[in-house]
Amino acid sequence: MLVKLRSLHKNESGQSIVFSAITFLFLAMFVFMVLNVGDITSKKMRLTNNADAVAVSGATWMCRGYNLTAMLNVSMSQILAIIILMKSFKRADDIGKKLCQAQEAVGEALMDIPYTAAIGAALYSLAAGQYYILDYLGGDVYEQIAEELEGDGDGILWDIMDYLQDAEEITVDVIPFVAQIEAVKTGISNGATIGFLYPTIPLVDLKLPFIDEDDRKFESLCRPTATEFNWRSIPEATKIGKVGNIGMEGQMNIEHMPTTNYVGIPGKFGNIINWLAASPDGFGPAPLEYFKAYLVYPLMRAIPPFVGAVYDGVVRATYTSMCTNQPGKFNYQKVTTNCQECKQHADDIVALTYKKNAAFTLRRNVSSIDQIVEEHDCDCGSPSPCRVVDTVRTEDGREEEVCKYYSVKVEGRDVWLEDECGSQELEGDDAKTYFSWFKNHMNNDCEIVKIDDNYYVDPDSYGLEVREGDQKNSLGQVRTKKFVVTKLASCTYQTEEEISQDEAWGSRSSDNDKPKPFLLNREKDDNDDKEYWEKHKDYVGIVYQLPQDNIVKIKAGLDNPNPVGMVFFSQAEIYVPEGVEPHLFNQCWQVRLVRFTKFEELFENLNSSDVSQALETADQSDSGAIGKFMNLLNALKEMFSGKLIIH
Repeated sequence: MLVKLRSLHKNESGQSIVFSAITFLFLAMFVFMVLNVGDITSKKMRLTNNADAVAVSGATWMCRGYNLTAMLNVSMSQILAIIILMKSFKRADDIGKKLCQAQEAVGEALMDIPYTAAIGAALYSLAAGQYYILDYLGGDVYEQIAEELEGDGDGILWDIMDYLQDAEEITVDVIPFVAQIEAVKTGISNGATIGFLYPTIPLVDLKLPFIDEDDRKFESLCRPTATEFNWRSIPEATKIGKVGNIGMEGQMNIEHMPTTNYVGIPGKFGNIINWLAASPDGFGPAPLEYFKAYLVYPLMRAIPPFVGAVYDGVVRATYTSMCTNQPGKFNYQKVTTNCQECKQHADDIVALTYKKNAAFTLRRNVSSIDQIVEEHDCDCGSPSPCRVVDTVRTEDGREEEVCKYYSVKVEGRDVWLEDECGSQELEGDDAKTYFSWFKNHMNNDCEIVKIDDNYYVDPDSYGLEVREGDQKNSLGQVRTKKFVVTKLASCTYQTEEEISQDEAWGSRSSDNDKPKPFLLNREKDDNDDKEYWEKHKDYVGIVYQLPQDNIVKIKAGLDNPNPVGMVFFSQAEIYVPEGVEPHLFNQCWQVRLVRFTKFEELFENLNSSDVSQALETADQSDSGAIGKFMNLLNALKEMFSGKLIIH
């Protein structure tokens, strides 16, 4: 026995088994630990990305609310521009027709005079052409569509405006819920036990940071509708050369619509068009200017009687009346052949045209021109010598032209010198001075008749039959009576018309019926001088995962020692490109990740009830997980005292 024991003692085979067993034990534990650590690291990375996804997805939906509201605001401004243009058209059309009729009369008067016949024909042709356009647009086009589209406040355009406003209200109410639902589903579908967006529902802060319902005003639409409000929102960085730097490739400009500067009218030709239309900088991008650029009126600004300028004045007055608490007023130069009307506006005369005719008679007992010249009525539009001599107002308020022609009563003894009459056009102070003298000397027929009893003419030059007893001078000229008739052909005076608010709005005069856009809430905080929307443009994505077993679970040191789980935060910001004025009439709002700075705010505002209701938006409430999440959050609060910034 002793011998066997001694032999066993000397036998050293198998001694490495113990060492190998211990080695393999530690090696296995190391492999298991690597697997567990790798799994935990993978989960952390997945949860980190998950938090980013929750923040970005929720903020993106909120950003879509900004851009959708901006799109609807722009659409409302475009519809308002069309409404203003349509409301202005009828009045401008009526005034334009009267201007054309007056200019036709002036042209006819000038055509009776040999050396002004060409000018008269040109004025008549221009006025007649414009009158045809106005009559066609007003009678055949506008009248057929105006009632349906505008309808004095009850037309289709107003219905569209109501629909756009309803769409904005739905957007403001629904988008925050959609953002929260998307955030919750994104978090849970990517492995988190719970995931949600902060601020949460029902916290009042989870809403688009727009002005409250009671503070919304129709006037907010006015400036973007008619001015270059949006042009100032286009920084140089968004022009085509640098567009790639801010991720907006393909957008030449952020603006309402194309303008004459950008749609097919480039270079010198475009400059000529803009000059003719009295708009050297082009039209737009405000909708009111844009639409005006493509109507027939711009080209009529450069052609007498300048109906386009009148239309612009009416548009501005209509806009003013609708957008302020005062009636809109517009000035224009009215042309009339009615002398009495000229007398009523003597102080406002800016130009006038007068015409002189002469009559000779060899009869000595004549005391008035009516004794040698006979007046005949004729139909306006008949060939010369029929011409417009006056304009009268009918009982129904219309202006009606009076046309006549003249003939001598005694051939050979009387001569009516229409072919040798003279005319003159005066402007400015000359017109005022002359008209002041003319007004004081004219008779009721708006003419001045001067009689010269000692006037000699060559009888052969005028076909006068000289009889025995007619007085002659040494040159063989016969003594006549000369009647010089000076008559006002037309006058132009500056006048003003007014458009009341009731007239402009029609059935929409009540504030409750006016469209009201949503805008950013720009109330400032006295503490940090930030506007309300700036303080509510950041959204935090939060994901939480309950403690999970390791891949290798051994109670001897490899069990998961984390009793509370893991929580990750990520913060996304809604912004506009640098240099762009933030407002809700451009559609360039974007989202980006920023550093997490809302830890302290989150501690102060977040509770289990808020988290539960946020998750319930997507039917994902889990009271057990919510409780553990809140415990972990409170533990973090104690550890960091609410001061935590994560880059």
